Amino acid sequence: MPNQKIFEADKTNKLIRINFDLLDNEIEIPEDFITFSIRKRRTYVGIIDQIVDALNETYDSVQHKIIIPMISIASKIHEEEDYTETDFLHDLNTLLINDDLIEAISNHVEETYEVDLNDNIKKSNNLNEQLLYKDSHAKVILKASRLIKITAPVFCEFIEVYDIKNDNDFIFNLVKTYFEHFSSDMNIPNKLYKLAYSRVAKTQYSDKMYWSYIASRAIDINTTSKRFYKRLMRNILIKLEQNRSIVSFIHVVLKNYMKYELLTNYDIHYDSKNLKQTDKDGLSEFDKLEVKLLRRDEGKVIINRLTVNSSIIALCRQYDYDISEPEFRYYLDNVRVNKVQNNLMQMFYADKFGCYNTLFSSSGKEYIMLLIIFKKWLKDNNFPILSKLVVGQPDMNFKPDRISKRKFMEKLIESEKFKELHENQYRFITQNLLDSNVIVSLLSTLTSNTFIELPDYEKLSHLENLDDLDFNNTINEKIGSVAQELINFIEII
Repeated sequence: MPNQKIFEADKTNKLIRINFDLLDNEIEIPEDFITFSIRKRRTYVGIIDQIVDALNETYDSVQHKIIIPMISIASKIHEEEDYTETDFLHDLNTLLINDDLIEAISNHVEETYEVDLNDNIKKSNNLNEQLLYKDSHAKVILKASRLIKITAPVFCEFIEVYDIKNDNDFIFNLVKTYFEHFSSDMNIPNKLYKLAYSRVAKTQYSDKMYWSYIASRAIDINTTSKRFYKRLMRNILIKLEQNRSIVSFIHVVLKNYMKYELLTNYDIHYDSKNLKQTDKDGLSEFDKLEVKLLRRDEGKVIINRLTVNSSIIALCRQYDYDISEPEFRYYLDNVRVNKVQNNLMQMFYADKFGCYNTLFSSSGKEYIMLLIIFKKWLKDNNFPILSKLVVGQPDMNFKPDRISKRKFMEKLIESEKFKELHENQYRFITQNLLDSNVIVSLLSTLTSNTFIELPDYEKLSHLENLDDLDFNNTINEKIGSVAQELINFIEII
């Protein structure tokens, strides 16, 4: 029959069969091992025709050098009682994945590849090297994809017969090694991870509500990116086809992953509220919601107030600070709350209160007490600039200059402490610090505005008349010194 091929798909039973009638009689084939099951991998079942086509096209090039290793490994899977995972991987990489097979796959991709990604790069504004895919990258990925198709029947059979529980990790770790057969100088797995991460990170602002919701389940951008990357390696690479843009295809896949992750996977919904219809008590749905929220917020306020009050006593005892009534009155009368001061205090007290926004529920007097404690702590821990800035007042008559993020980053990176932190302690997270809008905004405000210095209360004891205090001195510090103190401060807290 002219249309018959060596490999055939049995879609009903989700098997791939070898048509032994078309093989030479010289090959000894055990009658029991003439099929390969892929039923445990639903994704592979959906593309069984593509897998069979790749097997037949490869057979036309290497003939028995693909058939005999497949049969040999299948025999060991079914006959040898102590055939371990290590034994299987050794046979797969020495018998089936041989030089002839690698050469046949490479030749096929090189001869049929027609997409021009290099031309697209010239037109692209993307300067991130990790996200740029050249034709050389695409060819290696397509070759690995074809190798997955060819070896899938064998490793799927092994997974089913030996009932490999963690088959996802097994396939991921196996597929990750396939790129090395076609290129030793390209880190393709890393490029694929960077691509997955960029697609996920892109949604952190547009879908902020969903990220906030799933954060309670210990799910964040990094864990989601890693999960998508592994899924990409296991289930998507095998689907790639010649003469289709692999980058566009993967982008669409990742976009659909995100849509399912954020909109379908988690049951987040809203109830409509009728503002006109009321019950017998004259309350609308919105009124009821407002009452419910107020009750809940009142409870939070009471708890937070108790937490703040007890924390002030504990902190004074811990740091041995004795804040007199005159000192408290001095700062209460002369300090004005500002954004810089509030941000620094929240950073300091977040760990102590176990919450970032507890300060919002403190009273004015409690806030001043916390500010005095914070100022004293900064002074005691060698933060002279920050200790002045937290009680300093922005000059309302001063017109601030905008400092560019690039210029600020240069100053920050030049600081000796930043270099020390980056090289010795926080090499993997300092880039996140640089990307933090909160830190950039805080330092930009500190360095682009003029602050009027409030003299320390301790200076009052040396003066006979309070009128002798100078309330017109400005705090003039270099941006590098401010940046270095803030880095030191972040390291400690």
